[in-house]
Amino acid sequence: LAVLIHLYRYVENASAWPLLLPLAYSIVGSVLFFGLILIDQLRRTSNVSGKHRPKGGVSLLRSFLLVPVDFGVLALVICLLYWQSVFLIAYGLLFLATTGSLVFAIRGWGKELRVMDQADELDP
Repeated sequence: LAVLIHLYRYVENASAWPLLLPLAYSIVGSVLFFGLILIDQLRRTSNVSGKHRPKGGVSLLRSFLLVPVDFGVLALVICLLYWQSVFLIAYGLLFLATTGSLVFAIRGWGKELRVMDQADELDP
């Protein structure tokens, strides 16, 4: 939300979309954060073994796909704040990538929750 305040106060003649972008990013970031916390808690309390979870280490491709979620990348984009056009493009791309990561995460969480629900029905 600090980005929203900066854009509102220091960008002259700002249209609506640059001001809506930080709000949307905050919503996506909050849903992703609390979704990660909730799914972790549900994993701990479920009766399901780890067989439906990926085995072994994290692949290199998955590591690159999760880069937009990393706060270090967000900090680097914030460093571009005073080059407004470059910043808005980079921030927008980061928002789209984070939203895509959230969509894929929700799909995976949904599958995992169905498995947990089936396991709970079988073993009350």
